[in-house]
Amino acid sequence: MPHPLEHNILIKIRTIPGENPIGIVNDSIQELKYDLLILKKSFQDEYLKTEQLLNNNLQNNNLQNNQNIDLNNDNIKNSKLEDSMDYN
Repeated sequence: MPHPLEHNILIKIRTIPGENPIGIVNDSIQELKYDLLILKKSFQDEYLKTEQLLNNNLQNNNLQNNQNIDLNNDNIKNSKLEDSMDYN
């Protein structure tokens, strides 16, 4: 068994008499490429969904923070107004 850091692949093919092993390997490689494309698309789709969800959450948090800041500013203004009324 080769070391995991060695970049070698050993492929053994079993065929029935009359079949072309090279053709079978080529067909298998094409199927593998197709499967990998499907897997890649699935990962990309999930990444985009996650990114969109995170962006929505970030926007909601920013909106909520801005609303809290507005409320705090209103409370400060009201407090100052009340203080100025106490002095008069």
